[in-house]
Amino acid sequence: MKYESDWWLGGFLAAFLTGLAITLVYTWYLVPGTPSTTPAKLNQADKETYILLVAAAYHHDNDLPKAKRRLAKLKDARISKTVADLAEAAIRGRADVRDIRALAGLAAALGETRNMMLVYLTTPTATPAPTSTPNPTPTPTPSPTLTPTVAPKSTASPTITPRATPKPASNHMFELAQSVALCDNTSNRLLRVYVIDKKGEGVPGVAVKVSWPGGKNTFYTGFKSDANPGYADFRMAADQIYQVDLADVSAAGAKDINHNADTQCLNLPADSGPSWQVVFEQK
Repeated sequence: MKYESDWWLGGFLAAFLTGLAITLVYTWYLVPGTPSTTPAKLNQADKETYILLVAAAYHHDNDLPKAKRRLAKLKDARISKTVADLAEAAIRGRADVRDIRALAGLAAALGETRNMMLVYLTTPTATPAPTSTPNPTPTPTPSPTLTPTVAPKSTASPTITPRATPKPASNHMFELAQSVALCDNTSNRLLRVYVIDKKGEGVPGVAVKVSWPGGKNTFYTGFKSDANPGYADFRMAADQIYQVDLADVSAAGAKDINHNADTQCLNLPADSGPSWQVVFEQK
């Protein structure tokens, strides 16, 4: 009986070792490095990090087909909405503005644009030259190009004060976040003003004061129903330098608007002048 038991045990061990050897050869040499994790299997936090990396790469190389191939690995049927939701979450969380712009840009490229993102979708194409204070000569020397002086008009009907438009409380503190020339031909010398709160959402009903040598005007945010509720605009003249301030709220103004804008945007068509973007953000 002992001989038969030893024979059975020896046969079992031999078969086990043979099977183990075949398994190790197959695993280590025939199919090495088989991945066990794909983007679709990541947890939610890692998926969001993956999307942010794809957005940053797209912001750098502007290769939308490559970005779509990378996002397809997540197997998300509503990926454009997912990216837009992540962009809005980044805005509300006051994330790094570079991350917000990357996510908003990718969402817009995928066809998902929301009001909260609009202020981050316009990427300045030129950096303003160092500001210089215009010569405050009491009696300006007349110039032939300035003879037919036409007062700029606001597209937001500045002379009419809205009765039902809410205004922010005077204790709301804002700061100047951006003042930059926009070298694009989508708008001809349009001063674009955005007023946004701590969550990145537009604030309607804010009085915006614009002044220039010899003139001033006031207009309000929130009149463009298809744009950010904190948006307002004003048509500039080519030969004027402007200053923008917020009325009834505390904020440092934007100076030297339109100064040297033409020299910064030399590639624009002859019939199109540079625009300017000013952003005020709640502290």
